[in-house]
This record gives sequence, structure tokens and C-alpha cells, in this order.
Amino acid sequence: MESLQHPQLLTIIRSIADGVLVIGADGHILFANPAAGRLLGQESEALQGQPFGFPIVGGEPAEIELIVAGHEPMFAELRSVSFEWEGQQALLVSLRDVTERKQAEAATQKFQNRIRSLTSQLIRAEERTRRHVAQVLHDDLQQILVAAQLHAVQVGTKGDPTREDLIELLKTATKTARSLSSELHPPGIDEPNITPAFQSLVERHQQMFGGRVHLYCDENLAVHHPDLRAFLYQAARELLFNASKYAPEKPCSLELLQRDAEKVILRIQDEGPGFDVDTWQKQPAKNSGLGLFRIQEQTENFGGQFEINADDGVIISLILPLHEAP
Repeated sequence: MESLQHPQLLTIIRSIADGVLVIGADGHILFANPAAGRLLGQESEALQGQPFGFPIVGGEPAEIELIVAGHEPMFAELRSVSFEWEGQQALLVSLRDVTERKQAEAATQKFQNRIRSLTSQLIRAEERTRRHVAQVLHDDLQQILVAAQLHAVQVGTKGDPTREDLIELLKTATKTARSLSSELHPPGIDEPNITPAFQSLVERHQQMFGGRVHLYCDENLAVHHPDLRAFLYQAARELLFNASKYAPEKPCSLELLQRDAEKVILRIQDEGPGFDVDTWQKQPAKNSGLGLFRIQEQTENFGGQFEINADDGVIISLILPLHEAP
């Protein structure tokens, strides 16, 4: 392009919504259309001869903030290309107003931050409730049941079927309360090294549902954020339950891995029948229940990725940032 002086071309340039400027080799404005004037807060003719004032690096597109007195800050996308203007090398610069897009992005980010905050509050509230109920079961109910067993042993006649049945029922109730307490707030869940908690989870799962679970945890993995630890544990428990539901008594694998010191990966693989992932993604809550749908939502609220492959068996991966939380 040798010039912008062709009358028809000038008419087009003066009427378009994007700002168009010609910047000389010394960085001063040689030409500006009316849209550029509006973006820069001056009449286009008054801009000629003034320094442009914004860096232009190698013609790469960039976003710049425009400050005009008496107006809210605006944002523009800047693009440039070298060309010849009136016998000298110059830059043809376009400015596209992207203020509305930036405002929409900011509003979206604010909404996502709010969702993350609410997710964090929900996880913490759930964990407080679990811890409280587990403590009541351990400190109160179990003690009452143990005392009732001792009293039952001392009353009645040894060998009396009613007495023996009562003792067995109390033993079962004590065992159930202990198991429930451990399930609600497992030992080790308050420590960054959550491998022991996952080992206990797998052991209880195998006792309850049968089938073999192959557990692999990176030995150096440390999850310091309590919300993330709680979510990983609850997600693993839900995914193991789904595996036992759809692939009963078949082996599955559960992995807790660290990637690049920045992310943690929770992955489960089973030998179930699989399903159409495209259909599931259209209505995940309807097609798989709220459990898996909620895991997906909370993974994304943590800033993570939820991946699923169900062609041959089911592989579900949760990829989460280690050092960020809602």
C-alpha cells in the first residue's frame, strides 16, 4: 500500500468504526480517522503531529488502556503493519474498541470468583458438619454403647439367648458407629500427606463392596489446602462407589498423582460397560445423577479440569491446581 490518499479509500477509512492511524518513523501521528480521534479523546485533525505514545512491538496485536479526561477508562486492541506513506516508511495502526468485551470478561471473572468462594464455603461447612458428627459418634455414642455392653454382660444369665443377642447387637452398633465416624472424618485427612486417608478409604471400600482396588499415590505428594484435601477425598469416595455400582466385583484402579509440582491428578479407571460421553455431557445431572455432575462442577470451580473417557470401561480424571483453592 503506497498511500491512503485515494478519495474512495479515504471515505471508507473515515467512516469505519475502528480507529485508523498512520505513525511515522519518529513515532508521531501523520494521519488519524474520526474513530481514532474519539478513542483518543481529540479531534482527528488535532492528533496529527502528536506523539502516538503507545509502544508497538513487532506488529504483534496488543491491548492498550486509553485514559481520556472525564471518561471511564477504555480498552482497545491495537494492530499494526508496515507500509509506505508519502515516500517514507510508516506504520498503519488500527484500534478496535474492546471495552465492552473487557467489561464482560471482568464480570465473568468476578462471577467465577464468587462461585469459587461459595464452593469453598460449602466444602468447609460440609467438613465442619462431618467433623462434628464424627466427634459426637466417637466421643459420645461409642462411649454409651461400650458402657451398655458392659452392663449387658453383668445382667442376666450367661448363655441366655436374649442376653447374648443384646450383647451382639451392641457390639454391632459400636462397630457401625466407629466405622461411620471414620468415614465422616477419616484419620489423616487433616495432614498434607493424604495417602493414609486414601489407604483407609480403599480398605473400607473393599470390605463393603468387594472387588479389588489398586491404589497408587505419589509418595512425595503434599496437599496443603484443607478444602482441596476434603474435596479429593469425597470425590474419590463417590467415584469408587460408582465403580462398584456399575462394575461390581471387578477390579478398578485409583491414582493420586502430582504433575509438574503444580497440579494434582485424581484418576479412577474401572471395567464397567461405559457410556456415550457426548450424551452425558448434554445433561450430566440427568444421565449420571448428581454425584458425578457435582464432582465436575466443583472441579471446575477449583480451576481444574474434569476429563472422562467411557469408550472401553470408564476413566475419569480430575486435574486440579495444587496451590489454588476457591
